[in-house]
Amino acid sequence: RDAQSPMTNELRSAQRSVAPLFGTAAFARLAAEICQHFRTSLRFSVEALSALQTASEGFLIKLYKTANLNSIHAHRKVVRAEDLRLARRTMRDTRC
Repeated sequence: RDAQSPMTNELRSAQRSVAPLFGTAAFARLAAEICQHFRTSLRFSVEALSALQTASEGFLIKLYKTANLNSIHAHRKVVRAEDLRLARRTMRDTRC
């Protein structure tokens, strides 16, 4: 079995877990701050915030997993900004 990077192990652990990666209150504040740029009086239900948080975390896990594969392909153990850029570009180009 090949040696796996610590990031790969952490990502796999996060994928198996059902607990949110970020605190619910912190995510709610972040979502409210972002939405202030579009409309000043938006309110979210608990279910909407939960769905938004789940989708956001799923996207980030997939992004970091792809970036990690890019760094492994380049024979590096550390993910660089270029790996993240390539991962975003790859994910954008492969949407259905």
